[in-house]
Amino acid sequence: MVLIPFKVGKKPLLALMLAALSASPILTQAAMVPAGTQLAAKQEVIRNNGSEPASLDQHKKVESDVEFNIISDIFE
Repeated sequence: MVLIPFKVGKKPLLALMLAALSASPILTQAAMVPAGTQLAAKQEVIRNNGSEPASLDQHKKVESDVEFNIISDIFE
């Protein structure tokens, strides 16, 4: 495969960056909380892993679902 250098001017690059930044709020997700709802002072998510993971190093071989679930949650 041969790569051909491609030059992009400053204005098209700036336009592309602004378009990417303006699209980022569309891609985010948040809960719709009705007006007047009182939330707890401390927000927590507790997830049961089943057991302790052997390692969370993604460069080592992930051998069980426990490690895989935690690593995939980190990068989700």
